[in-house]
Parts: sequence; C-alpha cells; structure tokens
Amino acid sequence: MKPTRILLVEDESVIAFDLEMQLTHLNYEVVAIVASGELAIERAGELNPDIVLMDINLAGDMDGIEAARKVREHFKIPVVFLTAYAEDDILQRAEASRPYGYLVKPCEGRELHATLQMALVRRMAEAQVEASEERLRLALDAAGLGIWEFDVGSRRVITGGHFYCVMETPEQIGEPPLETLLKGVQASDRPDVEAALTEALSQEKQLHRFFRHDHDDGRIAWVEMHAKSYPGTRGKITRIIGVVRDITEQHDSEDRLRAAAAVFDTTTEGIFIADDSLRIITVNPAFLLITGFEKQEAIGADVNQLLLEAPLLPDFFGRIGSIPGGYWQGELRCRHSDGHGFPAWASISVVRDMTGAVQRYVGALSDMSLLRHAENNLTQLAFYDSLTKLPSRQLFNDRLERALAGTDSEPIAGGLLLIDLDRFKELNARLGRVCCDALLQDIAKRIGSVLQKADTVARFDGDEFFVLLPRIRHSDDAERTAANLLAAIASPPLAAAPETAVSASIGIAMYPKDGDDPQSLMQAADRALCRAKEQGRNRYCLYAA
Repeated sequence: MKPTRILLVEDESVIAFDLEMQLTHLNYEVVAIVASGELAIERAGELNPDIVLMDINLAGDMDGIEAARKVREHFKIPVVFLTAYAEDDILQRAEASRPYGYLVKPCEGRELHATLQMALVRRMAEAQVEASEERLRLALDAAGLGIWEFDVGSRRVITGGHFYCVMETPEQIGEPPLETLLKGVQASDRPDVEAALTEALSQEKQLHRFFRHDHDDGRIAWVEMHAKSYPGTRGKITRIIGVVRDITEQHDSEDRLRAAAAVFDTTTEGIFIADDSLRIITVNPAFLLITGFEKQEAIGADVNQLLLEAPLLPDFFGRIGSIPGGYWQGELRCRHSDGHGFPAWASISVVRDMTGAVQRYVGALSDMSLLRHAENNLTQLAFYDSLTKLPSRQLFNDRLERALAGTDSEPIAGGLLLIDLDRFKELNARLGRVCCDALLQDIAKRIGSVLQKADTVARFDGDEFFVLLPRIRHSDDAERTAANLLAAIASPPLAAAPETAVSASIGIAMYPKDGDDPQSLMQAADRALCRAKEQGRNRYCLYAA
C-alpha cells in the first residue's frame, strides 16, 4: 500500500523538521514543506497530496485559515490544522473553513496519526457520496427529470435536476414553500394536485398526476409528476419525494396525431398506425428503436399480438371509439422483440372517415424505463444501506416499532441484538477503507445466513449492526442466535482479509421485559454490548438491569 502523501505547511523550520520526522516515522510521505499560504495553494495544485497539515500563523499575507479554505474550494483536499492557537475567535474562523481536524501543539504522534487517519476516512466517505450524487444528477439530466422533496415540518421544497426548467421557478428563491410552487399550476388542475398531496400527507402513498402549468410568458406546459410519501421513525409522514417531467411536446404531438392521423418520423415517441381491424399499416423509426422489431415484422401484424405483453380488456380499442373525442392515454406493458417487457406511456387516437366510421387507430409510445429506474433509485437510497444493501436505519426503526406494537393475535415478545465488530477501528487503519468496506459486506452476508426469514438486520453506524428477532419468546433463543452469529463472523477467514481474525461482541435485550419502546430497548442492548466488551470481547451478554 502506498504511503499517505502529506503537504506540510509550517513557517518555523525547526518545528517543520520535527513534524517531518514524526510523519516519516509514522509511514507518511511528506511531499513538500512550505512556509506561506500562497505557496500552500500553489503546491497543493501541483502535487495533489492526500492531505494538508496546516499551521495557522504563516509567513506572508495569507494565514492558514484562508489558505485552507481555498485549498478545499479549488482542490477538495482535506486540511488538518496543527497550531499553537486555540482561542475562541480563531476556532470560529477555522471552523468556517470546514477543516478535517484541529490539533493544538504540541501533540503526540499517536494523536497526530489518529487525526490524519480519521480525516482520510472522512474524505473517502465524502468522495463516495459525491460520486453517487453525480451519477444521480447525470441520470436525471439524461431523462430531463426534475426532483423535489417536500419537508412536512418546514413546509418547504428542496429541488434538483431540471426542476426549475420544468416548473419555470426562479432558482434565486432557494427552498420555496409548497404554496409558492403550486401557484403556477393551472387553476382548474390545482384542486386535484392539492387533494393528492393532502392524501399523501395522511398515509404512505404513491402519486401519479398530470397537470397544466402556466408560464410567465403565457405558455401552458403539461407536467407529469410521480411522487411517494414516506413516514418518519414514529410512523407519521415526514416528507414527500418525487420527480416532474415536462411532457408538453408529447401532449401536443398526441393532439396533432388525433386530429390529422399523420406519421411523425422525427418524434422520439414510437408511433404506429393501424387499420380498423388493428393490423399495423406503418410505424416510425422511433417505434422500431423502442420495440426492437424490424419494419417488415411490424407491418401487417396485429397490434395486440405484436406489441402488448399482456392482453387488454376485450374490445379495448373499440371502446376508445366510444369515448368523447376518441382518445385514450395511460400506461401499458409492452413487449420488446427480444421478449422482455417494458413500461410505456401510450396515447391512442381514433381517426374517423367522412361518415364517422372508425378508419384508423394512431398510437404513440414513450419508453418509461428510465423514469422507473430513477424512482427505484430514490426508494433504494431512502430504505437501504448503499454499502451492504441491508435495510436502512429508517426501515429498521419502522419494523421495530411494528414489532413492539404487536397484534391481537400475536403478543408482543422478541429480542433485539446489537453487534459490534471488535477493534474495527484498528482493522480500518491497518487494512484501509476499501478492504474494510468489502469486509463489512462479507459480515453482512454472514449475519443474514444465520437469521430466519422473519428477522431483520440493519447496519447503523460503521461496524454496528442491529438484529430484530420478532419470533422468539425466550432469552435462550436469543442466546443461541447470538452464539451462531459469533461463530459465523469468526470462521472461516473473511475473503476481504484472509489473514485477519475478526470477532464481534453482542448485546442482547428482550422485549417487553427490557424495554417497550425503541429507544429504551436499544439502550438496553447497548448496555449489554458494553458488558460484553468489558468481559473481553468475542462474546455476548444479556441485558441486566
């Protein structure tokens, strides 16, 4: 493993020399030593060190706090302050630069080493979050989607993606209240949107709405909204997360198709024209691209047999003719030429001849796979840990509350286990973040292999895992499960660290004996875990009041 590269910023040569010796002894590589803030910024850009160790009082016009702010702003390199100053005003200024650590001279080598390692771990975690956010941003950009989140407590909306373009809302207003955003919804559509949001605030619910939006230039835009409400730890709805998409062009195209029955070769929607017996007469290039069929396969084929994954209601197309205006739109499950199904937003129009008889059916399709993918990503981010794929804290707390509530037919009884890997910080420092991430993934799988289908395991902080055992009635059952978990974690060696022995300590709390609400039960499990640690680790302990 390559040594961590450090840029040392210190204007006193004796101290700089001593620090360099300490860092070298701790297996760090000091790539450069500079005495001023200006040189620190210049060398940070040239050398791209892993971390900058910065004094505050420096030679030159720029002090270490200003230099740290610019290093973070321009290069995103973590900065740790090492200074003799600890006054409140200096601390407040230093805090504004968002340092990754603050050490007061003189400090011991162990303290210096620990601070640097924690700074590196924090930066790695931030980099992973930034990469994840960038992928989501690019996905939203590719789909032309705007994302929004309504916070029930503050009644304000947080937005992202193409939201401001779709809703034509000035970005300068920051996080606007929900009422401000709803003002743009056309008056005739606003009651339906408000009613849907009100219903979502009362219960966990998915929304799918279309509405018209009045723009300042007099233009009317059609907007499609998908959203879902989510409860907090107490089961009460705390937020609604959704996406919006401008479907004005699609809507206008469908109107023109219904009136003129023309083929729009340039549209991104897949269009087919069928005769009154539903035999396809022609299709556009987008239809072939979306469905994967060759043109000769599509021409003459029955629309139901070629395109639809599942049969519709009998005489579905005939019923469209009886609808005022002869027009229908909605979601269909369509079939690709390779056999897989995909969701499509479909619009079907009836074209009549001079006598009023049905002459043609004109259909337009838009592949909604990308939108569904974005919705699934939002759900995944909300309810599952990104590293281990285990349930998130929010999902676990919801299941714990349900278990504690019980039912008339199933009395309240069960166990809660808190697992903590022994000396994980030492493993993390020795093996590195990447290896320890793989180790946590392996541990998560081993824990899952021991549990029953009704049990729930969730990763909380770092190397802590909570396990809910809702189907046990006696502490003996919890102890057997804990013993099996210890054995699974310890043997055989983990693939991520084959030469490293890994063990865990487990605290056990039973409900309702040790606690009848999530907080007290978790505290009991934590106290039991502390006893297991105190007794030598690699063991489990029951909670004792």
